[in-house]
Amino acid sequence: MSRNRSALSPWSPRRLAMALEPRLLFDGAAPAAVVAVAQDDGGAAHHDAPAAAPVDTAPRELIVVDSRVGQGIDLARALDGKAQVLVLDQQSDGLEQIATALDGQQNVVAIHVLSHGGRDGLVLGRGLVGDSELRRQSPVLARIGAAMRADADILAYGCAFPA
Repeated sequence: MSRNRSALSPWSPRRLAMALEPRLLFDGAAPAAVVAVAQDDGGAAHHDAPAAAPVDTAPRELIVVDSRVGQGIDLARALDGKAQVLVLDQQSDGLEQIATALDGQQNVVAIHVLSHGGRDGLVLGRGLVGDSELRRQSPVLARIGAAMRADADILAYGCAFPA
């Protein structure tokens, strides 16, 4: 005796998995909480104290372009139109120029370097930055590092320099 499948289940729904667009869920309690806080002065006295200076904690990026790179500014804008761009002067120390640009800054997440190189290192400003130059410039590198986050990157783009 064979049983017919359709006799057991006259209609069986088909399951389809479909991806929906991303959704945002807004909580209606937030406006009520804002109104409650605005109405409650907490019995605190109002003072005319100066407001604290706002702290800019937005992540920052610096794009360093050696002036010998053809169309360097266009390349920098293609990387990130919001990033700070520094074009290095060929007559000055490149690492020092980068450190000066970053003095007083913090929360730098990336430094992008657009340059050329050679067998001994990367061309930055008036010099070639290789192993010995990096050791000699450790105080300048410390200034650069002070502006950077712990998980920040230094990314080099160019031709003919060693890894």
